[in-house]
Amino acid sequence: MSPLLRGAILKIKLDSKNASQAAAIYESLGLNLEVAINAFLVKSIKVEGFPFVLGPTSGVDQSATQSSDQALPTNAEITKTIKHLVETTLDPSEIAQLLDAKYCKEQFGVGFPVLLQLSSSDPDQIRTEVKDGKGYNRYSTKVTAHRDEKLYAITTQWLDRHRGQFKSWSEGRL
Repeated sequence: MSPLLRGAILKIKLDSKNASQAAAIYESLGLNLEVAINAFLVKSIKVEGFPFVLGPTSGVDQSATQSSDQALPTNAEITKTIKHLVETTLDPSEIAQLLDAKYCKEQFGVGFPVLLQLSSSDPDQIRTEVKDGKGYNRYSTKVTAHRDEKLYAITTQWLDRHRGQFKSWSEGRL
């Protein structure tokens, strides 16, 4: 556990203007900022990611994200589905598409490949290979997919705006 999370009280720095404006909004709803932040954390856990769209969404098919949160798969469900599809259903050309960043950007709106072919099943080697050029981990280090003597890491970086697109794509393959 991170030292930051030890104990019952967590001290964080907030932009005072944003905190004040948000507190006023939540107060009008009969809530305080602490309850709102805890609700954000609970929702983050539920969707296993950021619980709302960040940044510009131009170029992303918004119609695929219009269904309710309950109908959209969580990151864990997406990972499980991809693992199943890679190991049982997808043909080699479809697996190759999931290794291609351009295809994944067009199909799902993610800016990197959904799959990453690994060179080893050694956990230490996997932890090294899943890091991008900036040292960020975009792939699961625990759940991998195996197919034709190849091992693949599966991305865990699904935002709400990607979930609808993934759902539409996967329904035709399950």
